[in-house]
Amino acid sequence: MMTRQNLIFDADDTLWENNIYYEEVRERFLSLTDALGVSRTEVETRIDQTEQKNIGLYGYGSENFIRSLRETYAFFAGDRNHLQSTLRHIDSLGSALYDFRIELLPRVAETLAFLRERHRFFLLTKGNSSEQTSKVKKSNLQELFEAVVVVPEKNVATYERVAGDLALDKSITWMIGNSPRSDVNPALEAGLGAVYVPHAVTWHFEKVPVRTEFPRLIVVNQFADLLEHF
Repeated sequence: MMTRQNLIFDADDTLWENNIYYEEVRERFLSLTDALGVSRTEVETRIDQTEQKNIGLYGYGSENFIRSLRETYAFFAGDRNHLQSTLRHIDSLGSALYDFRIELLPRVAETLAFLRERHRFFLLTKGNSSEQTSKVKKSNLQELFEAVVVVPEKNVATYERVAGDLALDKSITWMIGNSPRSDVNPALEAGLGAVYVPHAVTWHFEKVPVRTEFPRLIVVNQFADLLEHF
């Protein structure tokens, strides 16, 4: 039998759907900007630039995303008469992000239930603390985890700190998630194992090449494939 492992799970787009809702709002926003006579490529580039600037100032989360859409629209709209009413409409589009229903990804519940009998569970997610904590509660998965940790960013220092705070032996600790940039690569660099679980609608900022030179990397096709490894 395998030694009892420490499994650290990402939340958004690993355990439940998240980015699809942001993409829906983004698409509806782009429909608004069509009337401004600006190409979608220009608008999307501006959204990305604005969002990255605001992440540095305010962190991740729905509020920052909507703030970035508002700033982007104002940049292209200038002093048009309808600006304020459109900004209010953008706020209304974004309101759905604060209270969407948590939809677990396929076979997550049964896979976790089986693995929980054999291994220790932890949850590590980045973003706004109250927003992420609310999602965890609504998922009905909270009781499975010995600790739920919300951080502003996931990098090598984060994994070093979390492993130390939770007194985890890195040699039997694994980070499991859908983001190469936040879940996989920094965990590997910090000395943990990592399992890459791709999601078709992962946020494009999180898509970087996976560090395949590390021996403790596992790549699976779907969440349920964890059963073959743990």
